[in-house]
Amino acid sequence: SFDMALSYQEASLWKKRNAVLKRLCQKNGIRTVALNRIYYLKREDASTLRVLTSIRTGLPLSDSSLPNVQGRWLLSPSQMAALYESDDLKRTDELAAMCHADYQLPKAGLPAFPLPQGVSAETYLRSLAYAGLKKRTQNQPPQSYIDRLKYELDIICQMGFADYFLIVYDFIRYGRKNGINIGPGRGSAAGSLTAYCLGITMVDPMEYGLLFERFLNPQRVSLPDIDTDIPDNRREEIIQYVAQKYGRDHVCSIITFGTFGARAAIRDVGKAMGIGQRWILPLHSDRKADSVTWFIHALSISSCSIWHCRSKDCHAMKASMLQVSSCPV
Repeated sequence: SFDMALSYQEASLWKKRNAVLKRLCQKNGIRTVALNRIYYLKREDASTLRVLTSIRTGLPLSDSSLPNVQGRWLLSPSQMAALYESDDLKRTDELAAMCHADYQLPKAGLPAFPLPQGVSAETYLRSLAYAGLKKRTQNQPPQSYIDRLKYELDIICQMGFADYFLIVYDFIRYGRKNGINIGPGRGSAAGSLTAYCLGITMVDPMEYGLLFERFLNPQRVSLPDIDTDIPDNRREEIIQYVAQKYGRDHVCSIITFGTFGARAAIRDVGKAMGIGQRWILPLHSDRKADSVTWFIHALSISSCSIWHCRSKDCHAMKASMLQVSSCPV
Protein backbone atom coordinates (compact mmCIF):
# COMPACT_ATOMS: atom_id res chain seq x y z
CA SER A 1 0.00 0.00 0.00
CA PHE A 2 1.04 3.61 -0.37
CA ASP A 3 -0.04 7.12 0.53
CA MET A 4 -0.58 9.97 -1.92
CA ALA A 5 1.11 13.23 -0.95
CA LEU A 6 -0.76 16.48 -1.44
CA SER A 7 1.30 19.65 -1.69
CA TYR A 8 -0.62 22.93 -1.75
CA GLN A 9 1.56 25.48 -3.47
CA GLU A 10 0.85 29.18 -3.85
CA ALA A 11 -0.80 28.77 -7.27
CA SER A 12 -4.59 28.27 -7.24
CA LEU A 13 -4.27 25.77 -10.11
CA TRP A 14 -2.48 23.31 -7.82
CA LYS A 15 -5.24 23.59 -5.22
CA LYS A 16 -7.83 22.61 -7.83
CA ARG A 17 -5.69 19.74 -9.08
CA ASN A 18 -5.10 18.45 -5.55
CA ALA A 19 -8.82 18.56 -4.82
CA VAL A 20 -9.45 16.30 -7.82
CA LEU A 21 -6.57 14.04 -6.79
CA LYS A 22 -7.94 13.67 -3.28
CA ARG A 23 -11.39 12.68 -4.55
CA LEU A 24 -9.82 10.02 -6.78
CA CYS A 25 -7.79 8.69 -3.86
CA GLN A 26 -10.85 8.49 -1.63
CA LYS A 27 -12.73 6.50 -4.29
CA ASN A 28 -9.85 4.03 -4.56
CA GLY A 29 -9.14 3.67 -0.85
CA ILE A 30 -5.79 5.50 -1.02
CA ARG A 31 -4.85 7.62 1.98
CA THR A 32 -3.67 11.18 1.41
CA VAL A 33 -1.02 12.98 3.41
CA ALA A 34 -0.05 16.64 3.77
CA LEU A 35 3.45 17.18 2.44
CA ASN A 36 4.63 20.73 1.92
CA ARG A 37 7.75 21.35 -0.14
CA ILE A 38 10.58 22.97 1.80
CA TYR A 39 13.45 24.65 -0.06
CA TYR A 40 14.60 27.00 2.71
CA LEU A 41 14.03 27.56 6.42
CA LYS A 42 12.56 31.04 6.72
CA ARG A 43 10.21 33.07 4.54
CA GLU A 44 12.81 35.77 3.96
CA ASP A 45 15.29 33.16 2.65
CA ALA A 46 13.47 33.19 -0.72
CA SER A 47 15.69 36.05 -1.89
CA THR A 48 18.82 34.07 -1.04
CA LEU A 49 17.56 31.10 -3.05
CA ARG A 50 16.94 33.43 -5.99
CA VAL A 51 20.51 34.78 -5.78
CA LEU A 52 21.90 31.23 -5.67
CA THR A 53 19.72 30.27 -8.64
CA SER A 54 21.06 33.29 -10.50
CA ILE A 55 24.64 32.22 -9.75
CA ARG A 56 23.92 28.63 -10.82
CA THR A 57 22.16 29.50 -14.09
CA GLY A 58 24.23 32.54 -15.00
CA LEU A 59 21.08 34.64 -15.40
CA PRO A 60 21.05 38.07 -13.72
CA LEU A 61 18.47 38.83 -11.05
CA SER A 62 16.87 41.30 -13.45
CA ASP A 63 16.06 38.52 -15.97
CA SER A 64 12.33 37.80 -15.92
CA SER A 65 12.92 34.16 -16.89
CA LEU A 66 14.83 33.50 -13.66
CA PRO A 67 12.69 31.18 -11.47
CA ASN A 68 11.18 32.97 -8.50
CA VAL A 69 10.27 30.25 -6.00
CA GLN A 70 8.03 31.47 -3.21
CA GLY A 71 6.19 29.78 -0.36
CA ARG A 72 8.73 27.01 0.23
CA TRP A 73 9.78 27.80 3.79
CA LEU A 74 9.17 25.56 6.82
CA LEU A 75 5.59 26.34 7.80
CA SER A 76 4.42 26.50 11.41
CA PRO A 77 1.66 24.12 12.63
CA SER A 78 -0.92 26.91 12.40
CA GLN A 79 0.16 27.75 8.82
CA MET A 80 -0.09 24.08 7.85
CA ALA A 81 -3.55 23.85 9.42
CA ALA A 82 -4.69 26.80 7.31
CA LEU A 83 -3.67 25.02 4.09
CA TYR A 84 -4.48 21.34 4.64
CA GLU A 85 -7.48 19.36 5.81
CA SER A 86 -7.34 17.79 9.27
CA ASP A 87 -7.31 14.16 8.03
CA ASP A 88 -4.27 14.87 5.81
CA LEU A 89 -2.43 16.50 8.70
CA LYS A 90 -3.32 13.61 10.99
CA ARG A 91 -1.85 11.14 8.52
CA THR A 92 1.31 13.25 8.35
CA ASP A 93 1.65 12.99 12.14
CA GLU A 94 1.10 9.23 11.98
CA LEU A 95 3.85 8.78 9.42
CA ALA A 96 6.19 11.06 11.37
CA ALA A 97 5.60 9.00 14.52
CA MET A 98 6.65 5.87 12.62
CA CYS A 99 10.00 7.41 11.69
CA HIS A 100 13.06 7.08 13.86
CA ALA A 101 16.30 8.94 13.22
CA ASP A 102 19.35 7.66 15.08
CA TYR A 103 22.24 10.07 14.77
CA GLN A 104 24.62 7.64 16.47
CA LEU A 105 26.16 6.37 13.26
CA PRO A 106 28.09 3.09 13.39
CA LYS A 107 31.83 3.41 13.61
CA ALA A 108 33.52 3.04 10.25
CA GLY A 109 35.38 -0.24 9.89
CA LEU A 110 37.68 -1.70 7.28
CA PRO A 111 37.06 -5.00 5.52
CA ALA A 112 39.61 -7.71 6.26
CA PHE A 113 42.22 -8.39 3.59
CA PRO A 114 42.11 -12.09 2.53
CA LEU A 115 45.25 -13.73 3.96
CA PRO A 116 47.00 -17.07 3.77
CA GLN A 117 45.87 -19.48 6.50
CA GLY A 118 47.45 -18.80 9.86
CA VAL A 119 49.05 -15.49 8.82
CA SER A 120 48.02 -12.21 10.42
CA ALA A 121 47.63 -8.96 8.49
CA GLU A 122 50.51 -7.41 10.45
CA THR A 123 52.87 -10.30 9.66
CA TYR A 124 51.91 -10.32 5.98
CA LEU A 125 52.33 -6.56 5.67
CA ARG A 126 55.81 -6.68 7.25
CA SER A 127 56.94 -9.48 4.92
CA LEU A 128 55.72 -7.60 1.83
CA ALA A 129 57.27 -4.33 2.99
CA TYR A 130 60.71 -5.80 3.72
CA ALA A 131 60.65 -7.71 0.43
CA GLY A 132 59.80 -4.47 -1.34
CA LEU A 133 62.60 -2.64 0.47
CA LYS A 134 65.14 -5.16 -0.78
CA LYS A 135 63.79 -4.79 -4.32
CA ARG A 136 63.93 -0.99 -4.15
CA THR A 137 67.55 -1.02 -2.89
CA GLN A 138 68.91 -3.88 -5.02
CA ASN A 139 69.19 -6.13 -1.94
CA GLN A 140 71.40 -3.59 -0.16
CA PRO A 141 69.11 -1.56 2.09
CA PRO A 142 70.93 1.08 4.17
CA GLN A 143 70.44 0.79 7.91
CA SER A 144 68.58 4.12 7.94
CA TYR A 145 65.97 2.63 5.58
CA ILE A 146 65.60 -0.48 7.72
CA ASP A 147 65.14 1.61 10.86
CA ARG A 148 62.64 3.92 9.19
CA LEU A 149 60.60 1.04 7.80
CA LYS A 150 60.48 -0.69 11.18
CA TYR A 151 59.36 2.57 12.81
CA GLU A 152 56.57 3.07 10.27
CA LEU A 153 55.36 -0.52 10.40
CA ASP A 154 55.24 -0.45 14.19
CA ILE A 155 53.00 2.63 14.09
CA ILE A 156 50.81 1.26 11.27
CA CYS A 157 50.24 -2.04 13.10
CA GLN A 158 49.79 -0.35 16.46
CA MET A 159 47.05 1.88 15.01
CA GLY A 160 45.33 -1.07 13.34
CA PHE A 161 45.87 -0.03 9.72
CA ALA A 162 47.64 -3.13 8.39
CA ASP A 163 44.55 -4.23 6.44
CA TYR A 164 44.19 -0.74 4.97
CA PHE A 165 47.70 -0.81 3.49
CA LEU A 166 47.19 -4.34 2.15
CA ILE A 167 43.90 -3.36 0.49
CA VAL A 168 45.44 -0.32 -1.22
CA TYR A 169 48.56 -2.30 -2.20
CA ASP A 170 46.34 -5.01 -3.72
CA PHE A 171 44.15 -2.83 -5.96
CA ILE A 172 47.12 -0.76 -7.14
CA ARG A 173 48.96 -3.97 -8.03
CA TYR A 174 45.85 -5.17 -9.86
CA GLY A 175 45.69 -1.94 -11.83
CA ARG A 176 49.32 -2.04 -12.90
CA LYS A 177 49.11 -5.73 -13.86
CA ASN A 178 46.15 -4.91 -16.10
CA GLY A 179 47.77 -1.99 -17.88
CA ILE A 180 45.99 0.75 -15.94
CA ASN A 181 48.19 3.79 -15.41
CA ILE A 182 48.45 4.55 -11.70
CA GLY A 183 49.85 7.86 -10.50
CA PRO A 184 53.20 7.91 -8.67
CA GLY A 185 51.58 9.22 -5.50
CA ARG A 186 50.85 12.67 -4.14
CA GLY A 187 49.97 14.32 -0.89
CA SER A 188 51.16 13.21 2.51
CA ALA A 189 51.27 9.50 1.53
CA ALA A 190 54.47 10.25 -0.39
CA GLY A 191 56.14 10.56 3.03
CA SER A 192 55.63 6.87 3.79
CA LEU A 193 58.51 4.49 3.12
CA THR A 194 56.08 1.61 3.64
CA ALA A 195 53.93 2.86 0.76
CA TYR A 196 57.06 3.20 -1.38
CA CYS A 197 58.20 -0.35 -0.58
CA LEU A 198 54.74 -1.75 -1.37
CA GLY A 199 54.63 0.01 -4.73
CA ILE A 200 51.75 2.22 -3.67
CA THR A 201 53.89 5.30 -4.35
CA MET A 202 56.92 5.80 -6.54
CA VAL A 203 58.64 8.50 -4.49
CA ASP A 204 61.48 7.65 -2.12
CA PRO A 205 60.72 9.70 1.01
CA MET A 206 64.23 9.15 2.39
CA GLU A 207 65.84 10.71 -0.66
CA TYR A 208 63.71 13.84 -0.42
CA GLY A 209 63.45 14.15 3.36
CA LEU A 210 59.67 13.63 3.50
CA LEU A 211 58.08 13.11 6.91
CA PHE A 212 55.99 10.05 7.73
CA GLU A 213 54.26 11.91 10.57
CA ARG A 214 52.52 14.21 8.10
CA PHE A 215 50.80 11.11 6.76
CA LEU A 216 50.17 9.10 9.91
CA ASN A 217 50.63 10.35 13.44
CA PRO A 218 49.85 8.29 16.58
CA GLN A 219 49.09 11.55 18.40
CA ARG A 220 46.24 12.29 15.98
CA VAL A 221 44.23 9.16 15.42
CA SER A 222 42.46 9.30 12.05
CA LEU A 223 42.22 7.06 9.04
CA PRO A 224 45.16 7.41 6.65
CA ASP A 225 44.39 8.97 3.29
CA ILE A 226 46.29 7.70 0.26
CA ASP A 227 45.43 9.77 -2.82
CA THR A 228 45.56 7.53 -5.90
CA ASP A 229 45.33 8.93 -9.42
CA ILE A 230 43.59 6.60 -11.88
CA PRO A 231 42.51 7.52 -15.45
CA ASP A 232 38.82 8.37 -15.73
CA ASN A 233 38.24 5.81 -18.46
CA ARG A 234 39.67 2.91 -16.37
CA ARG A 235 38.62 3.93 -12.86
CA GLU A 236 35.45 1.84 -12.93
CA GLU A 237 37.54 -1.31 -13.44
CA ILE A 238 39.34 -0.70 -10.15
CA ILE A 239 36.06 0.03 -8.36
CA GLN A 240 34.50 -3.17 -9.68
CA TYR A 241 37.55 -5.20 -8.63
CA VAL A 242 37.40 -3.86 -5.07
CA ALA A 243 33.61 -4.33 -4.89
CA GLN A 244 33.82 -7.94 -6.06
CA LYS A 245 36.65 -8.75 -3.66
CA TYR A 246 35.29 -7.14 -0.48
CA GLY A 247 31.56 -6.90 -1.18
CA ARG A 248 29.54 -4.00 -2.56
CA ASP A 249 28.42 -2.99 0.91
CA HIS A 250 32.06 -2.24 1.75
CA VAL A 251 32.61 0.12 -1.20
CA CYS A 252 31.13 3.57 -1.68
CA SER A 253 31.88 6.88 -3.29
CA ILE A 254 32.62 9.96 -1.24
CA ILE A 255 31.20 13.44 -1.60
CA THR A 256 32.84 16.78 -1.04
CA PHE A 257 30.90 19.78 0.22
CA GLY A 258 32.15 23.23 -0.64
CA THR A 259 30.87 26.58 0.53
CA PHE A 260 31.15 30.08 -0.85
CA GLY A 261 34.06 31.94 0.69
CA ALA A 262 34.07 35.71 1.04
CA ARG A 263 35.84 36.28 -2.29
CA ALA A 264 33.51 33.99 -4.23
CA ALA A 265 30.48 35.61 -2.61
CA ILE A 266 31.76 39.10 -3.51
CA ARG A 267 32.32 38.13 -7.13
CA ASP A 268 29.22 36.01 -7.75
CA VAL A 269 26.65 38.07 -5.84
CA GLY A 270 27.92 41.24 -7.53
CA LYS A 271 27.60 39.60 -10.94
CA ALA A 272 24.08 38.35 -10.16
CA MET A 273 23.04 41.86 -9.16
CA GLY A 274 24.47 43.34 -12.35
CA ILE A 275 27.09 45.42 -10.53
CA GLY A 276 30.00 46.25 -12.82
CA GLN A 277 33.31 44.42 -12.37
CA ARG A 278 35.14 47.72 -12.00
CA TRP A 279 33.40 48.15 -8.65
CA ILE A 280 33.81 44.54 -7.55
CA LEU A 281 37.43 43.83 -8.54
CA PRO A 282 39.08 46.32 -6.15
CA LEU A 283 37.30 44.67 -3.23
CA HIS A 284 37.70 41.12 -4.53
CA SER A 285 41.43 41.55 -5.14
CA ASP A 286 42.23 43.00 -1.72
CA ARG A 287 44.29 40.58 0.37
CA LYS A 288 41.91 41.15 3.30
CA ALA A 289 38.89 40.03 1.28
CA ASP A 290 38.99 36.52 2.71
CA SER A 291 37.00 37.85 5.66
CA VAL A 292 33.25 38.37 5.36
CA THR A 293 33.38 40.82 8.27
CA TRP A 294 36.06 42.89 6.54
CA PHE A 295 34.08 42.96 3.31
CA ILE A 296 30.91 44.18 5.02
CA HIS A 297 32.95 46.96 6.63
CA ALA A 298 34.63 47.87 3.34
CA LEU A 299 31.31 47.84 1.52
CA SER A 300 29.78 50.13 4.12
CA ILE A 301 32.50 52.77 3.92
CA SER A 302 32.93 52.57 0.15
CA SER A 303 29.32 52.47 -1.00
CA CYS A 304 29.04 56.23 -1.36
CA SER A 305 32.42 56.82 -2.97
CA ILE A 306 32.75 53.99 -5.49
CA TRP A 307 29.08 53.19 -6.06
CA HIS A 308 27.92 56.79 -6.27
CA CYS A 309 25.48 56.49 -3.37
CA ARG A 310 23.72 53.41 -4.76
CA SER A 311 22.65 52.59 -1.21
CA LYS A 312 19.92 50.20 -2.33
CA ASP A 313 22.49 48.08 -4.18
CA CYS A 314 24.86 48.31 -1.26
CA HIS A 315 22.40 47.08 1.36
CA ALA A 316 21.01 44.37 -0.92
CA MET A 317 24.46 43.04 -1.73
CA LYS A 318 25.53 43.02 1.91
CA ALA A 319 22.46 41.01 2.88
CA SER A 320 22.82 38.58 -0.03
CA MET A 321 26.54 38.09 0.45
CA LEU A 322 26.12 37.29 4.16
CA GLN A 323 23.58 34.61 3.30
CA VAL A 324 25.40 33.16 0.28
CA SER A 325 28.77 32.99 2.05
CA SER A 326 27.45 30.21 4.28
CA CYS A 327 25.74 28.22 1.51
CA PRO A 328 27.07 25.09 -0.21
CA VAL A 329 28.58 25.66 -3.64
